Order: sequence, then C-alpha cells, then structure tokens
Amino acid sequence: MPSSCRRRRTSSPLTPHAAPIACALIVRRLDDRAVLVPAPMELIRQVAPFAALPPYDLERLARHADWLSVPAGTEVIRQGQPGNSLYMLTSGRVRAFKRNSAGKQIPVADLDEGAFFGEVSILSCGPRTATVAALTRCELLELDRGTLDSITARHPRVLEVMEEFAKARLGAP
Repeated sequence: MPSSCRRRRTSSPLTPHAAPIACALIVRRLDDRAVLVPAPMELIRQVAPFAALPPYDLERLARHADWLSVPAGTEVIRQGQPGNSLYMLTSGRVRAFKRNSAGKQIPVADLDEGAFFGEVSILSCGPRTATVAALTRCELLELDRGTLDSITARHPRVLEVMEEFAKARLGAP
C-alpha cells in the first residue's frame, strides 16, 4: 500500500448486545469539511457477501477492518503481488486493469461505492490478478485473510458469494 494513503483501525464501542444502534452515523472529516457517513457496520452490510450477516458478525468485521483514505491516482493493489486482504469501497470510484501479453495495462472494470475487490487472491491463495487504482478520492475498508477465514467458517454463504464474484471476474463459466 503506498504511503500516500492514510490507514487507521476502525473502532467500535458496540458489544454483541448493542447491535440495534449499529446504524448510527459517524462524523468523518473529508477535504476539510465534516460529513456524516454510515458507521462501518452499515457500510459492510451494503457489500454483497456480507449483506445477510447477523449484527454480531458485522460488528466483528467492523472492529477488525482498517479504514483507508486513498487519493485519486493511487494504486490500491498491483497485479502479481501477494494478496492477503479484501477491500470494500465505501466511497469513490476505482478502476481495475490487467496487464496484457505486451505488458500494456488494459482497463477491465470500474467499481463504485458498495463494491469489493481482492477476493480472487484471497480465494486462490495466489497473487493479485489485476491492478486496482483510485479514479477519485476513495474510502475503503480492508479486511485481512484471518478475519475473512473466521467469518466464512461460520457463514459458508459469504464464501459462496465471493466465489461467484471471482468466477464472473475471471470469466469462468
């Protein structure tokens, strides 16, 4: 991850019994102005693999996620590098590129708020299959492999959804 992005651990005062307040808004400073954004649990709930998780597991994911602020033009992941985390795009827009046989970067997809990426290397335990760069200033939540493994062990449907997306992105039938 380039040094141009800011990284901070999300923290949540919620306990498993306090889940009803999970939809509260938090204040974030973006571009020298205060804005209200959904708490990390609500952002995670908007991402397809995690939409059906119970509040306790959403809170657990939120506690273990890193919140990243990435300026436009920053590479978030690079094709060929090891991949041990999944990214959820909470604001902004990114573009995925794949290097062709001539070494040229070819755009393959633009992703918007609510999208996720990095699942292919998480599932395959292989290197990143694409480079993803921020087209605009982005806010991302990053989940590490260990956290994802513990959630998918308890909720196999999360793994199934990630596999469906990975197959679609790789063009597999």
